[in-house]
Amino acid sequence: MFRKQKVFAEIVSEGVYALFGGKFKFYKDITSFLKDIPKRAEVFLALGRDTILLQKVTLPKDAKNYLEESAEYAADDVFPGWRNYLVVKPFVIKENTTLEILIVGVRKELYENLLSLKQLKLLTLSSFILASYFENGVVYNKVGEELYEKIIASEGKVIDVFLVKNPEENKKLVNPEEFLKIFSREISKKKEQEFFIIYRIKKRNYINILIYLYFLFSILFGAVQLYEYKRKSEKLEKLNLEIKRLLPYYEKYTKLVNDIYKLKKELKLLKNYRSNSLEVLYVLTNLLPKDTWIELYIYTPDYVILEGYTSSTVKLVRLLRKSKYFENVTLENIPLRREGSERFRIRLLFKKTVVKEEKSDIIREVNKKGGGMR
Repeated sequence: MFRKQKVFAEIVSEGVYALFGGKFKFYKDITSFLKDIPKRAEVFLALGRDTILLQKVTLPKDAKNYLEESAEYAADDVFPGWRNYLVVKPFVIKENTTLEILIVGVRKELYENLLSLKQLKLLTLSSFILASYFENGVVYNKVGEELYEKIIASEGKVIDVFLVKNPEENKKLVNPEEFLKIFSREISKKKEQEFFIIYRIKKRNYINILIYLYFLFSILFGAVQLYEYKRKSEKLEKLNLEIKRLLPYYEKYTKLVNDIYKLKKELKLLKNYRSNSLEVLYVLTNLLPKDTWIELYIYTPDYVILEGYTSSTVKLVRLLRKSKYFENVTLENIPLRREGSERFRIRLLFKKTVVKEEKSDIIREVNKKGGGMR
């Protein structure tokens, strides 16, 4: 029997980096990569930060008992309307008096296409692999010509990860070829919960042996099995009755825990609320240049995401960073120029302390400057 060839690949927005039998290759799109995979191969894939949505969320410690449900509830706030276009997975990064998790969102069409690949052995994230390898500190993973993942790791787990254009000096920098070599060595060390797809179990065809054992077992132990069946059936019936008796209490408890969590979250939002959507729209309307069009506007109490077109993304980012209203203006995609305009996706965090008087000054300032948003 020939050993199956192992293929390691990292999917990023500009294409696919792959390692076939020790040879490094680059593909401009996923389709060409999938066509090049040998029939006898095992495929191990990692998704770069620029292909996913990622949000760190703090939950009550008890939420670990119903992690999937809690993550989906939290995703309703951080990824509005996500159920129509995302597959969401939660991963625990810290557990003390509270529970810190990363909510990872992968576009449904990408996720389903990868799942349809029969040779796929596992699917994970680039940041999980590098955090496990470097264990502590900051590491940069190059995912594009001028784009990097900044991964903050602690005790082998991802604490935070986001996209930057320039890495800091004197920090660990991993290029695509080096990442794939690390990936090929680290897969055996990863924990089960850090994968989207765990290693698939290959089914073996032992039909003849199973039939023989079945008849032998039936002849030798038929009477004993009949007795055990009756005894276990009675026990199972008692357990079912007990479950039916306790089920209403469990449902009430689950509803109570969810209500408490929801109330705590709403109280926190009311306490820390700094700005409403209309106020932010007003500031942006007067702040953005006239050659800027907005197609997507996502508002949360902590940040705003803008998608649209502009004549110069660099000038737009500089203009937003000068605003007294926002901080940590982050470009979340590589600008694509089309017909004289550049498509952008920008995240703007509200300043942590903007008092009422400062807001009035900001609004007066943008009124003087003018501008317009379409």
